[in-house]
This record gives sequence, structure tokens and C-alpha cells, in this order.
Amino acid sequence: MSCTPFVPSTQIEKYFAWLSAIPHGSFNEHTLSCAVREIAEKAGLWTYQDEVSNLLVRRPATPGCEHKAPLILQAHMDMVCTKIPGSRHDFLTDPLKLFVDEEGWLHAHETSLGADDGIGVAYMMDLMLRKDIPLPELELLFTVQEEAGMGGARAFDYSLLRGRRMVGLDCGGEYFTAVSSCGSRRMIFTLPLEKADVCGKQYRLSVEGLTGGHSASDIADARGNAIKLLAHILSALEKTGAALIRAEGGEADNAIPRAASAVLCIPDEQYAQARKIVEEYTRSYTKSYRLTDPKLTVTLNPGNGEAKAAYSLHGIRMLVALRDGVFARDLEHPPRSALSSNMGVLAIDDGILTVRSMIRSTTEEWKELLSEQLIAAAEAYGARYTVDSDYTGWEYDPDSALRRLYFETVQELFGHGMQESFAAGGLEAGFFAGGVPGMDIIEMQCAMTGLHSPSEKMELVSFNRMYELLVKLIECLP
Repeated sequence: MSCTPFVPSTQIEKYFAWLSAIPHGSFNEHTLSCAVREIAEKAGLWTYQDEVSNLLVRRPATPGCEHKAPLILQAHMDMVCTKIPGSRHDFLTDPLKLFVDEEGWLHAHETSLGADDGIGVAYMMDLMLRKDIPLPELELLFTVQEEAGMGGARAFDYSLLRGRRMVGLDCGGEYFTAVSSCGSRRMIFTLPLEKADVCGKQYRLSVEGLTGGHSASDIADARGNAIKLLAHILSALEKTGAALIRAEGGEADNAIPRAASAVLCIPDEQYAQARKIVEEYTRSYTKSYRLTDPKLTVTLNPGNGEAKAAYSLHGIRMLVALRDGVFARDLEHPPRSALSSNMGVLAIDDGILTVRSMIRSTTEEWKELLSEQLIAAAEAYGARYTVDSDYTGWEYDPDSALRRLYFETVQELFGHGMQESFAAGGLEAGFFAGGVPGMDIIEMQCAMTGLHSPSEKMELVSFNRMYELLVKLIECLP
């Protein structure tokens, strides 16, 4: 693939490049929030920054538009931070390195791009300062921690908002827009492992090269979960007398794990049997995931020295038992997943197993049922659990006046219709709909793929075209 460094050619592209130079993973948005606030206050705009770094900027209506009702624009500042194995990128300190491929798609070198939801931040930055178009009063809300349980939307004081119509900039495309979203629950399971007295050499077992992706939009493709695949092999290795030293896998609750690994102690006399087991699973995985994960690899390589502290593999059976994947389809709105769970992050250190799973559901009832199943499987092995975050979905509003206007504007500007999409993922729109009575909400976004993974990319033509649509929509507001 032919690539060139990204040189911004429009104002919104310049804003995207600007924010990409400021680290802004979940819980690390404060610097970006302060930078946006400083720009807004230099322009004489009213701002409000809360304790978690949510930022509300209020821009007065331009002359002649004072009679129009206020409009809320909303995007989250945080991004999912994932990188390829071996990358030395530090998401706490390093800027993203942007480049453009030969087809005009924007990427980040070795990492996720943060187009989710950097595109919305860039759009809002430009609208915050533009002086060449008529605008109603704008309430620009930059939220935090969306990718980590929507903590910003949960903490925000909705009484501050004057508007009752909102454009969310976190979901959609040129031919579709989200009109509802799923609820979610993040659960953390912890299990102390039993110590094991094993003599042998250290080995590193790795499952790598999987496709990964967004645990909402991509999980229905039945892509491999590296943590689950590693767990099946480890569980089978228990019969060889092998013991576990440590393990890790995944990068975020809402990203399908692309890699996972474990350091084992294997008795010398059982190494041949262990190697045979790994080879059998490798053949099985290669066959089962040849379409979704063609680059999947499984390796068992020598480690360093003798094991000092090792633990029984019996507790790994809990990872095998915990449900993962799609369990129900939305029959009213196919092909959306109606109920799923993603085992997103694994850590085993000093004999403590910790795993994080994320449930997504179209109904609260199904979410409760799947939670009970996960809890039962965990408690059967003596594990404890906590709920890290929990939120409801955004219900469909068949009478949305803003959506009707949006569809008319798309038809006028692009010459084609817009399809309604019932999002499998969670959206902050659910908090706004529940927190502000009478709120009319639409969602929009440009063309992008590979969200929550290092393969994330954004089409620059679409990025600029959808901004043109947003401006046109605002100009058409009554």
C-alpha cells in the first residue's frame, strides 16, 4: 500500500490533525478539554468544565438567527487506544502519526486513529469559531470517558442545557443514521488461582494476528477472540501438569481482543504432549477462523529460566465457561445483534486472574439474563464480580422532526435517501434522551472502518462531505 504523510487541506482536517497531536485516551482527556476551552475563551465564548473534564461551550446566535431554537452538538473526546504488537507508541505521551493511503483514507501509524470520535470534535471546533455562516445558538458539548462506560455523559449536569434538539456526531455514515442504540453493562471478574508445585522450563504461549474490531459493530461477524482461544488451549494443557505464571490479553472492554499470551511452566517429560495439544488447536483455529482471521497464529516458544511461582490451570476453565459472542439477533432490525458479550481484557499476575467482559443488549431484560449467566459461571469457580458501568439504550422516536429535516437535507444535497440504522453499540444519546425531557436527537458520522483497532481508517472525502451536510442542516433549521 502506497502511503504519504497527512497534510491537512481544509480547516476541519487541520483541527483533526491538531487534536491527534494531543493524547486523549479514556481518562486522559483533560489536556484536550483544557486546550479546547482555552480556544473558546479566547474567542469570547462562555464555557463550563466539570470535575471529570466534560466541556460545554455556548456560542450565541449570529445576527438574524436569534429567533431560532438552540441546537446542541455533541461528541466525545476520548478514543480507544490500541496498537499493533511490538509498537513502542505511548498513548499517554505520544502524538498519533497520521498518513493517507493511495485511496484517500486516513490512518494512524501502528495505532488506532481516533476518528471515533475525533471527527465530531473537529466539526465542533470549526463551528465554534466560524463567522461566515448563519447559526442559531450552539451548545457544543465535548464529553469524556465514552469509550470507558460513558462516564462523562453519566456525570454531566443536564440542567445546564437550553436546547431540546441535538446532533450527536458519533454514529452513522453517508447512507445511514443511527436512530436507536443498545444498553450495556461492563463486568469485572476476579479469581485467586491455586498455587502449583511444578518443576520444568518456562514457555510462552501466544495467540496473535487476529482481526479484532469493535465489540458492537464487528462482533456479529464471529471473529475470533484471542483471550477465549488462549483459554481453551490453557485448559487443555492442564492434563500435562503445566502451571501458569502469568497471562495477558486484549486492550479494551469494547474491542475484540486481537492477541493474548501466557507464560507457562511445563514439566520436561510432558513437553512433547503439550506441543501436540498446541498443534491440534492451531489446526482447529486455522480452519475455523480462516475467513474472519486469516492471519491468526499460535506459537509455543521457550521462555527464560526456571519458574519460581506458578499456579494451577484449573481456574482457566472459568474463562472457557464465561459466555462470549452473539446470543440473539434483532429480528425487527436485522442484521443487528440484540444480545452479546465481549471478553475484552485479561490479566493474570501474582496468582490473581482478572477478566473484563462487556454486555450489549437491546432490552434491559435480556441484559439481566445474560448477566446472571456470567455471574453463575464465575461463581461456580469461586470468582467474585463487580459492575464497572451500566447504562440503558436510546429508544426509537418515530416522530422525530429533526430526523425528517435531516433526511430531506440529505436528499437535497446528495440526491439519495438515508436509511435508519438501529445501532448494536451504546451511544451517549441514551443519556441525553433520558436526562432531558422532549429531546429530539439525530446521529451522524462520516465513512470509517476498523474502529477500536489499529486498522481504523477514515475516508477524507466523506469527512469533508459530511461536514458540508452538517452545515447545510444547521442552516435549514427553523
